[in-house]
Amino acid sequence: MKGNIKKVTVFVIIAAIAMFVAVGMASAADRSFPKAMRGVYAAIGNGSCLLAPAGFTEDFTPNFGIGVISVYNRVGYFTFEQDGTGLASLNGSLTNFPYTIPNLPPTQVLSSAASATISWGFKYIVTKKGIITITQDPDIPFETTFTAGPRKGLTYNVVGVSFEGTITPDGKTITLSGGGAPNVTTLYGFGLPPNGAPQVCFTNFVLTWQHDVIE
Repeated sequence: MKGNIKKVTVFVIIAAIAMFVAVGMASAADRSFPKAMRGVYAAIGNGSCLLAPAGFTEDFTPNFGIGVISVYNRVGYFTFEQDGTGLASLNGSLTNFPYTIPNLPPTQVLSSAASATISWGFKYIVTKKGIITITQDPDIPFETTFTAGPRKGLTYNVVGVSFEGTITPDGKTITLSGGGAPNVTTLYGFGLPPNGAPQVCFTNFVLTWQHDVIE
């Protein structure tokens, strides 16, 4: 009789452990991220760009030594839709470092500061591990319109913008980076070649969930 009671007790313990493991596995599965999300996130970011109006060499050195360095910050909102698309609306300020155009004689371009509004559309993909990849939507251009500074009133377009980052398990915070291996984008606008000028930018963003999308 005692032997049977011991066997039943062991069976109950094993069954309990199995149920605990199963619940743990189910919880881990439940923590996988959805492929799409919906909401408005406040964004704050900063970065720097190296613009090469005459293009880059293979080792990312500006041709003829003509390179324009700028540093900037941006604040605003990213809106994510469940269909994998989104919109970004930002305000920013930037500072351009002085640079020299190797003419005869060389021309010195002074440093300057400016502010601008930035808007663009994007598409995004989220993996089950919470890795998010954002790429520019070609149908909604990346537009920067200067509101102060030497280029006030001018609008410039950028092609090739992308970011990668992570989402916290609660979905409330997203960190994005455009750094890593040099990602060359193309800038179009007044004073640049007709086919645009390549630039390499390194940008970081922190996005914080605010509310659902308001229809």
